[in-house]
This record gives sequence, structure tokens and C-alpha cells, in this order.
Amino acid sequence: MNTVRLIDLLQEGCDDETLILCATSRLAQDLQRQFAAQQVKRGVTRWPTPRTLTVDTWLQQLAEESMLSPECDSPALKCRVLTTAEVELIFEDIIRRRLSQVSLFDTTALAKDAALAHQISVIWSMPPPYTPVSEEQKQFLSWQQDFKARCQTHQWIDKASLYLHLLETFNGLAVNLPQHLLFAGFDRYTPLEHRIERACQQRGIQVSELLSGMHPHSPEVRSYPDASAECLAAAHWAAAHLQANPQARLGWVVPNLNGLRHRIEDTLTQVLAPASMRMSHHEAARVYNISLGQPLSTLPLVRSAIDLLRVAFDPKHEVTVERLSQLMVSPFWSNFRTEGDPRASLDARMREGRGDAMAWPRALETLRHWAHRLQLEIPNALEHLNQLAHSCHARLAQRLLPSQWAECFEILLNKGGWLAEYSLSSHEFQTKQTFAETLLQLAQLDEVIGPTD
Repeated sequence: MNTVRLIDLLQEGCDDETLILCATSRLAQDLQRQFAAQQVKRGVTRWPTPRTLTVDTWLQQLAEESMLSPECDSPALKCRVLTTAEVELIFEDIIRRRLSQVSLFDTTALAKDAALAHQISVIWSMPPPYTPVSEEQKQFLSWQQDFKARCQTHQWIDKASLYLHLLETFNGLAVNLPQHLLFAGFDRYTPLEHRIERACQQRGIQVSELLSGMHPHSPEVRSYPDASAECLAAAHWAAAHLQANPQARLGWVVPNLNGLRHRIEDTLTQVLAPASMRMSHHEAARVYNISLGQPLSTLPLVRSAIDLLRVAFDPKHEVTVERLSQLMVSPFWSNFRTEGDPRASLDARMREGRGDAMAWPRALETLRHWAHRLQLEIPNALEHLNQLAHSCHARLAQRLLPSQWAECFEILLNKGGWLAEYSLSSHEFQTKQTFAETLLQLAQLDEVIGPTD
């Protein structure tokens, strides 16, 4: 494979007939940023935006373009493409039906592993062993066989199989293809990238590798007593580099980023952006970015919605003092602007007592008792909780389609006063939109998982 230096590409420019396939979406964005900065430096006021895509995005675009072509006669391209979450749900349903002692297994984790194993076996073209050597292999092969049969019955196709089909029929695809293809940021190439290289070369496309031109420095090893000290030292190291060169771009590689995320974020904020620790600046832009996104359920706005839904859907119809406390102090439901202070007072009084779980009728009666005794006016919060606790008992015995559950969730959140009088900030609005998109994705699972409870 030929090579192209990044510095040469930035200086010479990138036309519409060149496609850069990037290992990550972050690299795709960064290459566009570098290209724009180089054009500004050269005094250029207008330039074509370079096409920088991930392999996944480009192959999806090819599939969509080919499917819309009147010349398309491939049954595989007319199948419904399953998302990663849908593949995992299908495997989980298959595993639950196959395993006799299903309660002894974490079926969700098994389904994730099975979906990943299926993807790897497809991408690497790994044929099943003639004679499975272990019980785990036998189980997986039976699950995979059921998965393929279900996909064939319902005319579904997973992304890995779709990509493999695209590359097998690449010569006959009626799509717009680049004249020059560049691979960027790949530490190693999987069989999928090698297939892309061969397929493009057969179509007369020039394929090259984009070299960054960066040379690694000599490593320096340091030791610190704990993770907090290491995070603080790394933050001060970054601050020193940025002070010497404000345009420097630095990166951290953290093995356990999910477990250390909050500690790293707090430390970087304290050292690099202390002003954003003030409530009035908590949504200000940071000079750092953490590549690992936060689970939607951990964000306070969405967590409050989940807590409200648990009120309606708790199978035991019980609530703990801890959950009541979370609801009482949450600003995202009912009339917090007018009832926030009395709700906080009631929460403080409730936490002085025992933390036993209570049935919802007793919990509501306890809230009313202490609100009356302490002369606290929280009629809207009590009414919203009462509606939630009594609105869904009939639904619990029913098996509904995911679209019906999504509609039910929206109705219940409205009854529970979620965001009743709360003014959303820009970040919170985006969080709400993402939550709405998640409910929409749930509503699209009817065909995949059917009625569920």
C-alpha cells in the first residue's frame, strides 16, 4: 500500500474525489479541523471540506445509495439492517429460550458476548469448527444458527453480514466511488479493511495509507501513591504544557476510564478550568474533552424520569426512604420552583427516621402526615406521586409491544409532572432530546422482540 504524508496532504489540499477512511470518528473530526486551520493559515477563504468518514459510516452510505439505485436486485440490501442493540436483544431472547436454568446466568452479558463473537466470526470469515471442542462452543454455535434462521425468516441482516455482502458484490455496485482512498489512524488492519483495499483496487481506485509524521518521544515512568495523586499530577503536567503552548493538543490514555471518569473530570476542572466550578458557569466550554460518553441513565434529568417510572412500575409497590429522598430533592419534577423548600424540609425529616421499605399507600400517607405536622405546603408533589402510584397497576399484568410501553412511559411522566415547571438549559435540552430519541428507538423494537412485560 502506498503512503501519503499528512503534512503534504494539508499543504496540497484535498479534492472531492479523495476519501479518507478514519479509524475513529474523533480522528475524522480532527483531520477536518487540521485541514481548515491550514487553509486559514494559507490565507484561503473558501475550500472544499475533506471527506473524512469512519469505515462503518462509509459502508452504511454505500448500502443506502445502492439500495436506492433502480439497478439494485440484491435481496440482502433490501433487508432491514439491525442495530447493535437489536442484535443483542435477539441473542438474549434466543439464550433465554435455550437455557434451562436461565436464572443462574447473566443473559444480558451473555447476549453481548454472543453478538460480539458473531460479529468477529463474520468479519474474520471464521467457519464453524467441524467438531466443537467445548460446551461453550456448542452453545454459541446453536445460538448463532438460531440467530441466522430468525434473520432469514424476518428478512433482517446485521451490519457485519451486510458489509461482507457489499464487499463481495463491490464490482457490481452502482454507486459513486472516490478516485483515491486513504486509510488513516489504523494500528492494524482487520480482514474487513483488507477486503476494502482489494475491492477498491479492483475498481481502479488508488489506495494509500495516510501517515501522521509524528514520532513518539522516549517514555518516562513515574509512580504515585494512588489514583487521585496520579490524576492531579497529570492535570498539572497538562497545565504546564498548555501554559508553554496554548495551541498544544494533549492526550491521556486511561485504562479504567469508566471507573475514574468523575475523578478525572473533577481534577481537570479544578486545575484547568476552576471558574467553571461555579454554578453560574457549570455549562461553560471546557479546554478538555473526555472521549467516553456518560450513560444516559446517570444524568440527573434522565435519572429523575427513571425514578418516577419506578414509582409506577415497582412490582412490589414499595419504596425506600432513599428513593423518596431522591425524588423530594429533584428539581426536575412537579412544581419544584414553588415547593422546593418545603420538599427539602420534608426530606430532612423523613431521613431522620428508619430506612425500611414501605408500600406506596403507606409512603404517601407518611408524606401527608409529616407535611401536615410540619405545616409544609406540597400539594402538587403529593398529587403527582398519587397519580403515578395508582395509574399503572393494571398495566403491570399486561404484555405490551415496545411502542406501547414507550407511549405509556410518556403518559406516566406527564402525569408525574416531569419537567412541569423547569426551564431547561442548553445541555439539559439536548439531554431531553436524547432521552426522547431513546424512547423512539424503543418504539421501533416491536418487530424484533414483540410483546414484553
